[in-house]
Amino acid sequence: MKIPPDVPGKIRLLERARADRGLQALLSAEASSSFGAFPLGIEGETLVVAVPRWADLRLYPLLGIALRRAVRPVPMAPEIVLSFIAKVHLGGELPNFHTFRDPEFVREENLPLLVRGKVEALPPSALDVPRDSVALLDLALRSDLANLDRREGDLRVFPGDLDVPFTREAGGIAVFGPAPGENDRVLAKVSYLYEGMEHRHGFRSERLGTLPLVLHPTELQLVSLGPDGEAGFWAFDAVRTAAPGRGAEIACAYHFLNFGNRYRRSLDLRVLGIEVVPRRALRPSGESRWTLEDLDRWFGAPFLG
Repeated sequence: MKIPPDVPGKIRLLERARADRGLQALLSAEASSSFGAFPLGIEGETLVVAVPRWADLRLYPLLGIALRRAVRPVPMAPEIVLSFIAKVHLGGELPNFHTFRDPEFVREENLPLLVRGKVEALPPSALDVPRDSVALLDLALRSDLANLDRREGDLRVFPGDLDVPFTREAGGIAVFGPAPGENDRVLAKVSYLYEGMEHRHGFRSERLGTLPLVLHPTELQLVSLGPDGEAGFWAFDAVRTAAPGRGAEIACAYHFLNFGNRYRRSLDLRVLGIEVVPRRALRPSGESRWTLEDLDRWFGAPFLG
């Protein structure tokens, strides 16, 4: 296969390959995204794939073992390869990658996991908050994402959602927005701070009638909540419990392959408050108002010191 030397020629080649559904079906969305590989064509029995220039070329003999055919990588400008993978294989969202504790996870025995999606083996969820009460969850989440194979460069900070669902005031608990309905059994206030290779921070507001609550896909989830506020959090591969009140900390770290690079994500969840209160104790208060504590949280105060 002749690879055009110029960018317009490469794009025409990728467009022709994009139209060949049988060719694109040779790679799953998970395999294409994990290995950063976009099928270009077949040479004899060899699959030729476009890959970003930064990808570790030692990955592709392993991909060949998984596909039971040789794979020849053709390095190209990353923005071109990734845009075609996104348009053809991802449908607007990343797949749920398999994750590993060991940073040296790219091995032949793990190939079946690297080329198919992860199905989380969660325990049954349980929400036992009384109907005349609402559970208030106040949580702070920090994520740190590191590329183990290259330096990606400096990133900008992006603000995320800014709606605060409730706050404690002298007169009780102010709930912003409409009063919780009879199916709203949990109000969750989650401040988040993403650092490392992605930068955003903000507040997340949730009204829930069922669990689980996905705090970070899919390795950190709230899976159970008892009548007095006892909580169970799924963290990577096990349930961690937190008593009512504040002070619990739940952390996990894992590795995954994305676009031909290995990444490590560390998650740290701080429980700032879990309580079950009567519905009559909640006061609807219109638009949300931030406190000084909320502002501090937006800058990551729970994780300082």
